Amino acid sequence: GELDPANRKFGLQTRRALSVEDIGLPDQAWIVGRVVETFHDGTRQLELRRPPFGSFGFCVSSGKGRPDTGVYVEKLADANTQKLYAGLLGVGDEILEVNGLKVAGLGSAYINNLMAQVDTLSIRVLQQRWPRR
Repeated sequence: GELDPANRKFGLQTRRALSVEDIGLPDQAWIVGRVVETFHDGTRQLELRRPPFGSFGFCVSSGKGRPDTGVYVEKLADANTQKLYAGLLGVGDEILEVNGLKVAGLGSAYINNLMAQVDTLSIRVLQQRWPRR
C-alpha cells in the first residue's frame, strides 16, 4: 500500500479494509471464506478459498455413528484453522452440497478427493446445533 503522509514518519502503510462478511488472516489479504447466502431452512451457502500453502484444513466423514447418510465435518486441522473458520464452519456441521453436487450417500473419500481438486469451494452447510444447558 501507499504511505499516508501523516504516517510517513512512522513508516506505517495503509491497508485494504476487509468486509465484515470476510474472515481471513489479519496480516494478509488472503480471505478464508464468506457466507454467500443464508436460506430459510437454516442452511448457509459458503464460499471457501484454499490457502496458498495447502489444503482447506478440514476433512469430512460419512455418518460417523449417526443413523443417516449425511456428510459431516469430522475435524479441523488445528487450533489456528478453528480460529480461521470460527463462525463459518465447525466440527459436526453437516455438508449438504459441494460445488452444487448433493453429497449425501457419496462417501467421504469421494468428497475429500473432490475438495482436493479445487481452489475455491462452494458448500451448503447446516451448522451443528449444540444442546442448551
